[in-house]
This record gives sequence, structure tokens and C-alpha cells, in this order.
Amino acid sequence: DYDTEIGPWLGDSMASGVHSLAEAESGDRMLLAIETKDKGKAEDFAKKHLSDMNVFFVENVMVVADDDALSADSVKSGSIADNATYQADMAELGGSSLATVWFAPGLLTEAMAEAGATSGVETSQFDGLRDAHGALGLQVADDMLTLRTAIQAPSAPTTTGSVSDLVGGLPGDSVAVAGSVTSDDTFSQLWTMLEGQYGMVDSLTELGINGADDLAALVGTQAAFSFNYPDDQPVIGAVLRSDDPAKQKEIFDGLGDLFSQVPEPTIALGQEG
Repeated sequence: DYDTEIGPWLGDSMASGVHSLAEAESGDRMLLAIETKDKGKAEDFAKKHLSDMNVFFVENVMVVADDDALSADSVKSGSIADNATYQADMAELGGSSLATVWFAPGLLTEAMAEAGATSGVETSQFDGLRDAHGALGLQVADDMLTLRTAIQAPSAPTTTGSVSDLVGGLPGDSVAVAGSVTSDDTFSQLWTMLEGQYGMVDSLTELGINGADDLAALVGTQAAFSFNYPDDQPVIGAVLRSDDPAKQKEIFDGLGDLFSQVPEPTIALGQEG
């Protein structure tokens, strides 16, 4: 019963962690750390309901694990809070979060290897995600719920610049916005990926996009996107800053001619500057 057995000792926060995806799927070596407000009552609960688990306390935090090698001393001597990568990612995230997620270098690499082994998908096209690590935080400010991310991808194409001004110019009533800085490597990798998708390159060629350079001219060096849902209809907007505006306009004109043949066009294209 929650009111009599859990409520009296349960604190305000908890965390869970795994050592690898394989162990997450099997449930092996999973950890659960629960803040307690009454350690004695928490101990009584653990003795009654968690007798088959490894349960120990680090101050007022109850740790539940199925790995008998873990102990309060091992946690204190090797806490994730002492991990330099974790510290850097959380500092980059900033602010105070209602909930956070952190993933270590190697997690996405393991996920890609598993996807390739089980599905036959060629994962080399996602090499930019190898060894990526980062943090996500759900934060509240000015009556808004915001998901903040701080992800480092050492293997990703190098980019420079900021899209804050581009994102800041998006409609104020947007329910979601996103921005990205690109590079030549970004489009080279993207085009290689598209070449592996049946019929995709042929479709792009019909739109006047004949290679990575054309794709780069269209999307540009900086891009920002908005999403809204007025009148129960999704509306997606994009602002694309290109170093080759002439080629971008040429592609826009081709797209405009194509969509003008639709009885009720649902897309509008324009260029400034």
C-alpha cells in the first residue's frame, strides 16, 4: 500500500542507470537510486519487499541493484558525479531541471552496432554520432516547459557559427523551434546516405537537386525550423541561410513551378537578400 508502506519514506527525487544497452534490455546490472526522508522506514520496506536485491544506503539515498559487487563504498569512490564528461555535459546544459538524462560516450556507438547486426542497416552513414555524449533536461521558466539539450559529437562534421538570431526570428506563436549549423561534410554525408535509399536521388534530381553541392545551396550554412498547429492543421516553417543564393533561388523557382500545379498549394517559398 503506497500510503502506509512507501509514502512515509519516499523522497523528492530518484535516478536510474544502466551500464550498456544489452544490460538495459535484459534488466541486468540496472541501478535505482531513491532519495528517502525516513531511512529507517525505507530499510523496513527494503527488507520486506526487496530481499532478493542488493540494497544499500549512501547517506539518505537508497540504492537498489542486482549486482552484488556494488556497495556504498564503491559508489562513493566511483560516483558518476565525479565523471569529468558528465560534469562538462551537465554544466553545458545549465539551469535547474525537473528531469535529466545523461548518456556516456559509446552508447550511440553500441546502438548503431546493434542496429547493424540485427537489421542489416548500413550504419556507416551515421558515423558522425559515434562517441557522442550529452545531457537533456526538462526545465520550467516563465511559465514555459522547455526541453534543453547539450550533446557533443566529436566525430560529427565540424561547424562554426550560431543560429540564435535565425531561431529568434521565427514566429512567436510557434509551439516548437529548432536550429542547426551545417558544413560541407554535413551534405556529403547526407548525400551518401540518400544514395542508399531507393529512388531518392532520382526524386531529388527531378527537383533540380543533383548532388551534395545543390543540397548545400538549398539548405544553406544555417537553418531554423518552426512548428505550429493552428486550426488542427500542422504548419511547418523553415528559414535557410545560403552562401549560394542564386542556386537556392533556382531550386526554389523549380519547386514553385512544381507546386503551382497543385489545385490548392500548401507550400509558400520566398527569398530575401
